[in-house]
Amino acid sequence: MGDAGRHRTTLAAGLAADGPAGDGLGTDGPGTPVATTRMAYMADLLLELQDMAAKEGHATLAGLLSLAHSEALNKIR
Repeated sequence: MGDAGRHRTTLAAGLAADGPAGDGLGTDGPGTPVATTRMAYMADLLLELQDMAAKEGHATLAGLLSLAHSEALNKIR
């Protein structure tokens, strides 16, 4: 499994780990430490993807990922 697959697997496992329906809304709903940690992890992934897109010359994609990264950081605050 490549790095991208490993990240997806880790993220998917983290997102489905709580709540009876695996909906991420169990005891760690929005604003709780677990949800904040998960959002910080997603922000890190978005930044990584933004860097990759920029290095490959995909300016529009890098810009969209930058916007998503900013949104994730705002959700943490």
